[in-house]
Amino acid sequence: MPKTNTPDKDNELILRINAGEYELFPILIKRYTPLINRTARSFSFKEAEIEDLVQEGNIALFSAVSSFKGEKSSFKTYASNCIRNAMIDLCRKSNAKGTIPDNMFSSIEEVEIKDDNTPEKIFFDNENYRFLTDSIAIELSELEYKVLNAHLEGLSYGEIALKLGVSSKSVDNSLKRVRTKLKNIKRL
Repeated sequence: MPKTNTPDKDNELILRINAGEYELFPILIKRYTPLINRTARSFSFKEAEIEDLVQEGNIALFSAVSSFKGEKSSFKTYASNCIRNAMIDLCRKSNAKGTIPDNMFSSIEEVEIKDDNTPEKIFFDNENYRFLTDSIAIELSELEYKVLNAHLEGLSYGEIALKLGVSSKSVDNSLKRVRTKLKNIKRL
């Protein structure tokens, strides 16, 4: 098979790759590797993260080739945006997950759930619950108690105000007093 001449312009290279000349794809990767590496390093200094970002950049480059239409911009501009956006998405996903060390994870089969609900514990838990609810009823005024119950039902301030026939400001003030009083309730 005769060797095809390499196009100088990216747009022409993309057209030929999308037309089936897949052997030209390594040329494109070689051209864009410095851009991908630079972009990855702008997001992180940790080598492991940079490797993930570079991999994400390469996937974005591959996707950019297949989705590029060439009508509104150059491929370089389009690919740069795709690569950058893919890396931003990866960073957002990583930040959303948090950084939990791998050794903190265990399979569900390895986890032993201990059932420590003895009859005595259940009895004392019920007693503590009754004490807490009785203390709340004693400490709160009638309006505060009604506002608390409505709030625990998931009603908004406006809905509580409408239900109880008071202003939204009264609801807000009542909930502030409830919070203060609940902090002061001491358990036995």
